[in-house]
Amino acid sequence: GGVLGISRGRIKATTITPDLSSPVINEALERMRSAVTGLWFLYSDEKGENFFFKKEPGLGMIITEKKERLSDEEVLGFVHSSTATIAGEGNVYIAPDDPAKIPDTDAIKYVFVPVEHPYGENEKEETEKFCRRLLDEYLPATPRRKKNTMIFILPDAERIGGILAAGRELLALREIDGSLEIKENLSTAQKKDLQSKLNDARSKFFNELLLAYNYILVPSEAGFEKYELGLNVLRAKGDLKEFVEKYLKENEILLDDIEPSILVSKLWTGDKDYLATNDVYEPFLRYTSLEMITGKDVIRRAIAKGVSTGVFGYGLADYPEQIKEIKFKEDTRENEVELGDNAWLINAGIAEKLKSETKYEKTESGEEKSKEGGFGFGIDFGVGKRKEEIVHRKVMIDIDASDARIVDIYKGIIKPLKDEAENVSVRINIEAEGDLSEQLLKMKVKETLQQLKSKYSFKEVPASGKGNDSEEG
Repeated sequence: GGVLGISRGRIKATTITPDLSSPVINEALERMRSAVTGLWFLYSDEKGENFFFKKEPGLGMIITEKKERLSDEEVLGFVHSSTATIAGEGNVYIAPDDPAKIPDTDAIKYVFVPVEHPYGENEKEETEKFCRRLLDEYLPATPRRKKNTMIFILPDAERIGGILAAGRELLALREIDGSLEIKENLSTAQKKDLQSKLNDARSKFFNELLLAYNYILVPSEAGFEKYELGLNVLRAKGDLKEFVEKYLKENEILLDDIEPSILVSKLWTGDKDYLATNDVYEPFLRYTSLEMITGKDVIRRAIAKGVSTGVFGYGLADYPEQIKEIKFKEDTRENEVELGDNAWLINAGIAEKLKSETKYEKTESGEEKSKEGGFGFGIDFGVGKRKEEIVHRKVMIDIDASDARIVDIYKGIIKPLKDEAENVSVRINIEAEGDLSEQLLKMKVKETLQQLKSKYSFKEVPASGKGNDSEEG
């Protein structure tokens, strides 16, 4: 009757049987004309109602050939570049293979692990080993210091096959759509079919990509804590970093606020009267046994609240003994808090006492003298001295630094000597005995030693006096 091909209805009329229903025939026809699973020489009209064969291969063959010509490296590169479009911006690192590509900064970093290292029951050990390398290393001779700022977002091992297949199909369709030579030989119906398939493939691929990045690993004292996003990740809508950040905050894994009591219970050890605010902030960046915070403003807010409520006092000075103005039990805002080596938290009992009295008074000669009778810090290391006072000398200094701050010794003794002396040699010998936890030795002492650029040795001696644990670096 002048109509090319045979209609869907005629096909059903000639093939339907009691055991072969109409829906099964419809599905078979759709598979036969699919660009992925279909027959290369089978065609249909735009509505998919009339079917016919031609001697020229159809769009399906072109797509198949394009897919086969794509290398695995091309597909992986496409998947990684596509991950960047859904990951979001701001301290986001896509598929890093070298720790040096992730800076050792204060900011929280979101690391999208390459699809070559998926997370699953069988892949868990190898993938965690890969993440541990990114976490521990920075430069070849420099370990990473700020480990508690790294968040790993990992692809699900069970979805890798689907995402690679969907990525290969989309990449092939994009190349066909961008080829004028191929499109010149396509009919109007085929061009329309190409656009439809391209839109479907794009939607499928990016849904697969979102669903694939299903796991989060957060560093912990024992290794890593694993969290699963599930189907809710589809709500990310192209900004997976923002979605992960929100998830971690809602589950109190990444904190915007902490209580001042945490600063006291976890950082203020022993019977110290003072604690530098930098020594409060830095541990939260370095030690994975502590809470993960969004930034330094979290510590500023906690300190401001602690000062306002009387948990501790606050003051500024190069040395804590020089503090003259103390804030304690008075309204304090976070922008009034400095984080550094010259800003101090003060034990509440000390702060209460110092708040009610003037710490220093002037003597008749104008020297600064404390009310307890000692003189304040005002050491002059040669500044303004007369020329004839400079004599070639050799000095050797032995210090019991058990209760001193090393930074004070460096600022007041080592640094001034290095400024004038030709050679300065400094060795530190530390002996500590008592009930010491494995956490202290491993997470603080040994980790800090490993991060030093100097040579060191560590030796543990049992009660018998024989060494049973030694380490050098």
